[in-house]
Amino acid sequence: MAKVTDSALILPISDVDLSRDENRKLRLAGYVTAVSPSNASFIVLTDPYPSAASTTAGLILVDLSLCTDQSGNGGESGGWNKKHPQQVPPELKSAIMVIGHLTRHTRPVDIGFLANPEKADWGQVQVRSAVSMGGESLPNRFFVLEAMLVKPLDYTFDLKLWNHAARGKRKAILID
Repeated sequence: MAKVTDSALILPISDVDLSRDENRKLRLAGYVTAVSPSNASFIVLTDPYPSAASTTAGLILVDLSLCTDQSGNGGESGGWNKKHPQQVPPELKSAIMVIGHLTRHTRPVDIGFLANPEKADWGQVQVRSAVSMGGESLPNRFFVLEAMLVKPLDYTFDLKLWNHAARGKRKAILID
C-alpha cells in the first residue's frame, strides 16, 4: 500500500482502472449520489461526465470512516482541520473531493440499498426521490476508496473542467 505521505494520483472517477489503481492513493471528485442507511460513512461518488472511451461505470464506493471526527466536540480538539471539521456523511447531491487508497475487499460490500431501493430502509439518511435510480449501473462491490480526507466543494466547482484537466495531466505524465 502507498504511504500516507505519497502524492495522490488525480483522476476522474470514470477513468479509474480497478486493476491498475488497486492500492494506489487517488484524488477523486464527484457528486454524492447515495449514502448507506445502515452505515453513513459509506457513500457512492459519481462522475456525471465520463469520457467517451471510458469502460467503467463512473461510480465508486467510498468509505469515509477515517474522515469522521471522533472527538465529539465538532473538531475543536481533533479532526483534520480544527476550523472546518469534515462533514461525514456529506449531503446528497453535493460535490466533494476525496483523497484515499483504493482497496480490494475479499468479500463484496453490501450495496442492497442501491440494487433494490424498494426494500431499503431510507430512514432519515436519504429519500428515494433525491437520487435517480433508474437505469444506472452499480459500483463494483469489491473495490472501495478508503478516504483519508473529504472536502466539500462549492457550487462554483466545475466537475467537467476537473475531469478535462485531470485527463490532460495524466496524458502529460505518461508522455514524460
